Amino acid sequence: MSFLSIATPFIQLGIPVFPLSPKTKIPPSGLHFLEEATIDPKKVASWNEENPDYNVALLANDEFCFLEFDVAKGMSTAAAEMGHEIPLTRTQVSGKGFGHYIFKHTERSRALGNRSVNLPEGGEWFSFRANNKYLVGAGSLHPNGNYYQNARDIEPILIPEWLCDFVEKHSTPAKPVACDTTVEVSDDFDFDDMMDFYGIGIVGEKDDVWQVVEECPGVGYRHSGSTLTAFYWDGRSLGWSCFAQGCPLHGKSIGQVIAFLNAQKGEPYKGVIWEKSEVDLLDPKWNVEMLDDEEPNTATPEPVAVAAPPVVEAPRPDNYTDGFDELIAEQKLNGEIAWKAEDFQPKPESIAITDPGKHKGLEFPGDCAMYGCLAAIAKRHERLHLGWLYPSLLIVAANLDIEDADHHVRANEYGALIGGVHTGKNAHMDVALASIRIPDRESVVIEDAPGSHSGLMNQLSEEEPLPRLLFLDELINVFNACAIQGSNLHAMLCSLWNKDKVGGSVKKGRQVVYGKLSMLGGLAISDAADFARVFGAHSVKGLYDRFIFGYSEKYLKFRPTNIEAEHFDPKPVHFPQWVWDAKDEWIGDDLDRGRLSEHALRIALITAACNGEAEITKPCLEAAFRFCEWQERLRQVFKPGLAETKDAEAFEAVCSALKEQYNRQKETREVHPKAVSLTLDMKQEHRWKLIHFTDVLNSKSYYRKYARFISQVRKTLIEEGFIHEVREDEEDDRGKPKKGKTPFVVLAKDVK
Repeated sequence: MSFLSIATPFIQLGIPVFPLSPKTKIPPSGLHFLEEATIDPKKVASWNEENPDYNVALLANDEFCFLEFDVAKGMSTAAAEMGHEIPLTRTQVSGKGFGHYIFKHTERSRALGNRSVNLPEGGEWFSFRANNKYLVGAGSLHPNGNYYQNARDIEPILIPEWLCDFVEKHSTPAKPVACDTTVEVSDDFDFDDMMDFYGIGIVGEKDDVWQVVEECPGVGYRHSGSTLTAFYWDGRSLGWSCFAQGCPLHGKSIGQVIAFLNAQKGEPYKGVIWEKSEVDLLDPKWNVEMLDDEEPNTATPEPVAVAAPPVVEAPRPDNYTDGFDELIAEQKLNGEIAWKAEDFQPKPESIAITDPGKHKGLEFPGDCAMYGCLAAIAKRHERLHLGWLYPSLLIVAANLDIEDADHHVRANEYGALIGGVHTGKNAHMDVALASIRIPDRESVVIEDAPGSHSGLMNQLSEEEPLPRLLFLDELINVFNACAIQGSNLHAMLCSLWNKDKVGGSVKKGRQVVYGKLSMLGGLAISDAADFARVFGAHSVKGLYDRFIFGYSEKYLKFRPTNIEAEHFDPKPVHFPQWVWDAKDEWIGDDLDRGRLSEHALRIALITAACNGEAEITKPCLEAAFRFCEWQERLRQVFKPGLAETKDAEAFEAVCSALKEQYNRQKETREVHPKAVSLTLDMKQEHRWKLIHFTDVLNSKSYYRKYARFISQVRKTLIEEGFIHEVREDEEDDRGKPKKGKTPFVVLAKDVK
């Protein structure tokens, strides 16, 4: 259904309509719905041409009113209470399955005005919308994915008198919403003129006093999770409200908001806001000495009883500097004002560019690779494995409101936990997710793997870059979708690692979406060859480099645990110049560290922000370097596959298995029992280099898995000089020396 087809039945009934952004209850940016709501078919058609996927809103006016229940069987319960039948009027069912009823006004219903009643346990019971309130029309798509539906497709009737009695019985007339920080203004104050001066658009009015802004002036866009970003203006007093956590104007007084707007504008508002009078000068905070023009009378006056003068409350002055220092400090933390050199700590005398502990192997290196609050959370869970838990915490935390104050480093990350089947990877993911309080978690955390690029686009926002976390038990589902011929999913995932905006072709045409995308999932693999098969050729073009990996060789014996989520309120983090110098030094001449250095900076940003720090510190950056050096060691073993055919896959698997066995024998210096007694011109201390080809492949079940390819793979490895066969010194029947075949081989060079 299109916007036009949904709206047409309502305008034919005479009910004014206007558009809402697709799959939302919010008008599009720039739409002044109170002025633009219409029953004009041409205007409706123009909105449909603009975007046929708009939802439809119905506006209550002098002719129509709406009664919306937010509980099951709301109307039947009301009718039973009042002793009447359910009224047969135009009826809708909301996306949540509750009844919405459309009526024609009476004098009684107009007098009731807008009313809303909540349940004792919380949540709305019903809402009566009499004027300048809107209802989402049937045919629109609810944010939860369900459609609003028609239950009775008939003309609205006059609202029954008994239903007005019910509304009045359970509610009180709407009162202007209180604002504790309002300030009484001058009679000469012009609200519209001030809005024009600052370039602020007003899109609607709430409760007759809240002037809802088109875009929050603190961030330059509309907050999706906070609909009441508004100025309080009742004709006498001025106030401000913004409930969006992390916004620089959240919780600010109207004076602080005006100071912010003046700094943003570069000049103060010239109009009159508050009265000034001589009484202000008596306030000691102005530090003004008052002098009497008359000579002092030295005679002692007769005591005269006088009435105490009335206490005059001084109007508040036009003071744009009160609390300015605190505001500037907070604006720096929020990234609104640039930092100065003197705001930061000096460059550290030394930075551990290389690992002082010289860690080796694939197991997580421990404290040296963790930092701050996230390290503390990880170490609380003694039974869990840090190699899976700490990377999971990093990626979950990336979905907080974390920013680089200079906008050079992003905070989103992709992560895969590597391990065998049923080893407990998902349990570590769940603990990480439960340990960090993610605002609007239901919208942020997505547990369905996208099956295509269009599926991914449907999971993102069409309006602003919001955090999104693909939280997947089986990450292989994403890779399988990437492998589908013609799929653009892997390219889109690569793009979203680098930026917030992507576009793609969908059924309705080209679509642009926004998102700060992170991804965390389990990857059930048994060895490096299995990894190469899963992380195959379809993902090697950039996606592999964009992942960080979690790894442990252990398995978890699950036990339930009580977890209290940590609350974080991160501020933007500054990267001093020395951080960039240290990053370049860490890369050195190793170009393969280029992408890893990006991960190091992102990890430093995430951990510093969670620690509440305004800048990257030496311990923070060093921990990020140690973490990425561990990633480097994992990448030396777990490499993406290049194979696109079964025989190429077999070749990669055999090479990987031989290399894995070589590394194991090199570390342990263990010699195969059958190699000890061989007649070879090789000392015993060097015989750990002998690899039993058949045993290695049998241990991986490769003779069963790649039966018809193994012989050719071995032949290719020998001909290309990757392995040498080991032959034993023997004598033939005539006593002449010969080389006898053995099951052992020696690695001659690595397969790149």
